[in-house]
Amino acid sequence: MPDTASNIIVQTVGTTADIATDYGTSGVNLGSAHVPLQKMVFGNSGAAIRVSSSDPMPITVSGSDVAITVSGNVGNCGEFQIGNFGSQYLRVAGSTSGAGITVQGTVSVTAGKAGILVTGGIIGGLTATRDVVGVTGSVSLIDRDGTTGAAVKVYSGVTAIGVSGNALLVSLIDSGISANVTLSSTVGVTNNGILHVQGHTTGVLMGITGDVTVKSVTLPTGVTANQFFVTTTPKQLPAFSMSSGAKLKALSNNTGTVYFGHTSNIGSTLGFPLLASETCFIEINNLNLLYVVGGATGQKLAFFAS
Repeated sequence: MPDTASNIIVQTVGTTADIATDYGTSGVNLGSAHVPLQKMVFGNSGAAIRVSSSDPMPITVSGSDVAITVSGNVGNCGEFQIGNFGSQYLRVAGSTSGAGITVQGTVSVTAGKAGILVTGGIIGGLTATRDVVGVTGSVSLIDRDGTTGAAVKVYSGVTAIGVSGNALLVSLIDSGISANVTLSSTVGVTNNGILHVQGHTTGVLMGITGDVTVKSVTLPTGVTANQFFVTTTPKQLPAFSMSSGAKLKALSNNTGTVYFGHTSNIGSTLGFPLLASETCFIEINNLNLLYVVGGATGQKLAFFAS
């Protein structure tokens, strides 16, 4: 008659022992058989570590062709390491309601030759209008040569720019600036539009060496011509704005010398003399800047201004 009760009694020398089993379980050919109940252990040869809450069974999941779903809470005892194989990315996201992922402790970011690269994102990568990358706490700047300091260096290629380093190439576009600049003796200037060059505000002249091509000249917008009676008392010529200058001529029938200059206190010692039929051209912006006086009465001075 078969033994249909749970557990198996093993006959030993002088006594008996119970082996825990389940009888009559479902399964192929298990309806009238004992299924032994065993305790799990793991370990290398010579070690048998019982599976418990403090020593869980180590499991490696790999080579799965389908997604593995884990429901409930996933906890850890001690270190919790996640390894990724091949060139696939490991995707970590917050909850569907938008909650973020909190990382506690020290986070170390090591940059390669291409710099620090942040990629990914919940929806097709990081987007400036949606995603924010924040840094909380102290941030140390480490130079590319490994030194740490408060100063931030600017590099031109692989050379740090300094007093004796390579120059930083800077373009000034539509910027109004005021600066005192010390230039070398030879300076090349390339300009697509009109280049305005003038001397110092204190009146220091600016020398130009080489060929100068004048491409345009501002032409006068009007002219005036007349004859001016000159007496032995200095007189001011009439007002007339000019962009070119004035040509003066002492009439041929003058019997004395005509003197002109920039002040009313002119005469034979301060004025510029014009004998009969002599001419002179002067560049000024208004005719009334000139004064004229005659060495004798009855003299005339003709002018043509533009």
